[in-house]
Order: sequence, then C-alpha cells, then structure tokens
Amino acid sequence: MPAYILGVDGGQTSTKVLIATLDGQVLWNAQVASAFSNLDDDFSGSLERRLREILAQALSTGPWNSMAFEMAVLGMSGAEPGSPLIGAFQRAVEGAVRAGGYLVVHDAVTNLLGASAGQPGIVVIAGGGAVAYGFTEDSRSWASGGWGYAVGDEGSGYNIGRVAINSVFRALDGRDPPTQLADPILRHFEVSGPVALKYAILGGEIRFQDIAGLPPLVARTAAGGDATAQRLLREAGQHLAEATTAVARALDMQRAPVRVHLTGGLLHETRYLVPSFQAAVRQALPQASFHQPAFEPVVGTFFLACRELGRKIDGPLLERLSESWKMNQGDEL
Repeated sequence: MPAYILGVDGGQTSTKVLIATLDGQVLWNAQVASAFSNLDDDFSGSLERRLREILAQALSTGPWNSMAFEMAVLGMSGAEPGSPLIGAFQRAVEGAVRAGGYLVVHDAVTNLLGASAGQPGIVVIAGGGAVAYGFTEDSRSWASGGWGYAVGDEGSGYNIGRVAINSVFRALDGRDPPTQLADPILRHFEVSGPVALKYAILGGEIRFQDIAGLPPLVARTAAGGDATAQRLLREAGQHLAEATTAVARALDMQRAPVRVHLTGGLLHETRYLVPSFQAAVRQALPQASFHQPAFEPVVGTFFLACRELGRKIDGPLLERLSESWKMNQGDEL
C-alpha cells in the first residue's frame, strides 16, 4: 500500500494543499482561502480555527477525508522557530487530518525545497514581505529578513509601497526632487490629495495589502523615466541582496558555487530591481548563479517529507513528480 503525504503551503493571501504518494505521484492539489483572512481579536485562536476549517473543507471535496497520511507537512507564514503561532498550526492540522506524523515549518523552508527540487541553496522570497533562507549539504540553515512589515521586510512589496508614498510626501513638501509617482498614487487610492491620503492610511481605510500592491505602479512609473521610482526599485534589489549575502556568510558559502532561487512577484521586475539585486549579490558572491523555481512552494512540503522519512530524492522520483504535477494543476476551492 502506498504511503500518502499531505502538504500545505499557507501564505498571507492563499493556502495550497497537495496530496502525493511518497514515490512522487501527485494525486491532487488545490488552492483555497488564506488562513489569515477574517480573523478576530483572538488572533492565534481564530487562526487555528480558520486553518482547521479550511483543511477539513478542502479534504471533504474528494475521497481524501477518510485517508490516513504517512505525514502531514505544513509550510506556513509566521511559523519561524520560536513563533507563538506554531502551536496553533499544529493543533489545527492534528484536528483536521489523520497522520502518522506532523511537521510545521516556516514557509521559507518549503519555498526553498520546492524551488530547488530538494537541493541545498538559497531562496529569496520577495512578495508582500521579504526574506532570504538557505541550507547546506550538512543541513545547516539560516534566514535573514522577514521581520514583518511594521519593523522590517526591506525589499518587500509593502516596503516599496510605503517608501513610494513617503517619497511623494517628501517631494510635495520640498525635501526631495519632484516625482511622477504623486498623481498615479493619488488616483490609485481614489483620494483627493496628499492630506486625504495621509488620513486614509491613518484611519485604516488603506490597508497592508493596498500598500503592498503598489510595486506594479512604481515599475510603470520607473519605466516612464521617473528617477525616484527607479531608485526605489534599485534600493529594493539591494535590500534583497543584503539578506541573501547575510545567509551566504552565515553558512560559509561566499567562496563556493551557490544556487540562488528567485521567488515572489517582485522578482518579475527585471528592468531595475532584479539587475540591482544580481549585481550586488555577484559582488559579494562571485560564484552565485540565479535560477527560477523548479516547483511551487507547496511541492516543497513533499521534499521535506521525503527528507524526514528517509526517502531518497532521485531521478525517477523527480520524473514522476514533474509529470504528475503537470497533470494535476490544481482546483480553486
């Protein structure tokens, strides 16, 4: 009888669920709602209840609700070592899924495993937040960045959006040169002027995801020749490079070939941000090479299960996984 693996990739905007056999046959995957949406003041408790409901609902759509899994692996935003949310995630999956073992890790871990097809290297994740994470052949690991939008996440979508708004204010009051960002940002938020924008932010009408959604606007303005927008994107690339090289230093990768995997929507901006990032990384890591992800992060949960259960990741397994993954491009529930 085959051993079944359940994998969950839980981000801020959506949750993806994967079911596969340990020999690399993907049976099903689906995208469902984010566990981080519609939470109440009891953040940890409501997050636990929400994730349990999402998993139970997802598994009820097929023959999966009665299945016993060899292992359930969760790669979750907010599950870095020491996080108070790990217990909530653990209780949620134990309440929704029957499995011989459960493992909850930060989604940077499964992001790298998916991007690298289970191999060592460094992943840079640049979306609404930003973090770099790496591990070595001898299983040492390190993360840099990812401290959250309120106090960190330099190089993230939110940080670019926040600095873009700040640059508009600085230009309007004479501290910085004029920028073409002002009009499109005001139109984007449908406010009458900069003071209205300020109070819409302070009053909570403009939320995290609204500000984190500004990078495409910044990229269009940069492509139109605006020096401020170009500078913001280059600085974001440099911030991501700082996190990447910090991981490499911690893992003693500076003088060896290292594969750097680029993930997240921001790393599609190849005119200013990515060249700035790559130039800064190459200066610090001359033997770095840059790669697009081999698989989505949810597939990284499968590779982590293989590692935990002692299943070798070989050519035949990767071939089965790749073919069955192509044939099971998931449902949206």
